[in-house]
Amino acid sequence: SCNYNRFTSLPNLPESIRYLSCDANYLTELPELPTILVDLCCCLNEITSLPNLPRSLRRLSCDDNHLKSLPNLPTLLNHLSCNTNHLRSLPN
Repeated sequence: SCNYNRFTSLPNLPESIRYLSCDANYLTELPELPTILVDLCCCLNEITSLPNLPRSLRRLSCDDNHLKSLPNLPTLLNHLSCNTNHLRSLPN
């Protein structure tokens, strides 16, 4: 977890990460996500778009950002929270 800091970017992430929580920073984008990631929380940032989501992802919380759209959602995703963004539609 790297919540409540002043990060404006994140480094390349190790492939072994399964849970990433980076809420309440100043991020405008995320790096490429590990293919085994199951839980991503990136609320309260300034993210304008998300990278491709790994097929393993089950939980996505991206509230309070500047998202205008979402990438394709993984089939295994069972929790999605994207409140307080600028979304115009959801992916098919």
